[in-house]
Amino acid sequence: MIVRSAAFGAFVVVLASAACEAPPPPPPEAPPAWSTMASGTTAPLTGVWGTSGRDVFAMGDSGVILHYDGQAWAAMESGTTQNLIGIWGTSGQDVYIAGYAGTLLHYDGTAWTAVDAGTTEDLYGIWGTSPTDIVAVGGVPMPFPGNGAIVRFDGNAWTPMPKDSSAFLAGVWGTGAGEVFACGVGHTLLRYDGAVWAAMPSGTTLAPDQLGLLTRMWGSGPTDVYAVGFDGVLLHYGGTAWAPIPSGTEEGLNGVWGSSAEDVYVVGGGGTILHYGRE
Repeated sequence: MIVRSAAFGAFVVVLASAACEAPPPPPPEAPPAWSTMASGTTAPLTGVWGTSGRDVFAMGDSGVILHYDGQAWAAMESGTTQNLIGIWGTSGQDVYIAGYAGTLLHYDGTAWTAVDAGTTEDLYGIWGTSPTDIVAVGGVPMPFPGNGAIVRFDGNAWTPMPKDSSAFLAGVWGTGAGEVFACGVGHTLLRYDGAVWAAMPSGTTLAPDQLGLLTRMWGSGPTDVYAVGFDGVLLHYGGTAWAPIPSGTEEGLNGVWGSSAEDVYVVGGGGTILHYGRE
């Protein structure tokens, strides 16, 4: 015979009652926010690009190249002391970096090697849809507004493209061969629709003594595009118009990239790294 005490029965009732109670709701998720990250360098950083939040590249003056693995930023051997300005790739094993004096580097997943760009012109921005469809921008920034250039690689040769502006250009990004944006001096913003390059209003007003250089662009899609530049300028395009948003810094911002609309990195002078996302 098995005898159960009244105390034991009460204990079972308490356990059953506790099991039926709904668990407390989880705390609300923190909204995305910008925060600084330790870069390990004080060299000005001029560009950032990656394939995910655990595979991000940044580069800058004097051949500095950094890689972020999701935990920390670490230095990489570049093989050059030239200032590096533009970065783009098709994967973590196919990345290009462009810089002064026609410098062009390629990363194959193991090491960076020099590539013959076929020019000694300074290259400031580079972007493409594939290894055989790449656009690069650059030129001479001074005297204001400088002299810009856009060239395109079709897998065989680089050729110039006509544009609706003569201003120096520093950044280029797009969503496809028929949707490409470029930016430069005087808050110049251009859009390529697959046929022509046309100017876009920046939504900003420059002081007479401001160069107003927009250095880089990135977006999660054609209605979510960022442009960054001198004096901490951070612009956003929502598909209708460009508008400024606060960056929280006056450092020159030289690069922007994200893995999604809620995971965006911006780098700039003095080792500045900003992040927009959920902590």
